[in-house]
Amino acid sequence: MGRPRLLELAEGDMVVIASQTAYLTDGRVFESSENVHRYDKYGFEIVLIRNN
Repeated sequence: MGRPRLLELAEGDMVVIASQTAYLTDGRVFESSENVHRYDKYGFEIVLIRNN
C-alpha cells in the first residue's frame, strides 16, 4: 500500500512533503520525520526569521 492509496490520491496528484530533523546539543539526532500532505486539504505558511 503506497502513499497515493493511503491519502486517497489519483496518480499524478500533487503533495507537499515536509521533512525535519531535530538534534540534541551534542549533535546526535533526536527526532526525524517526513510528513506528506494532500495539496487540496492543507494550506502552508512559511515564516523566515533573520538572525543578526
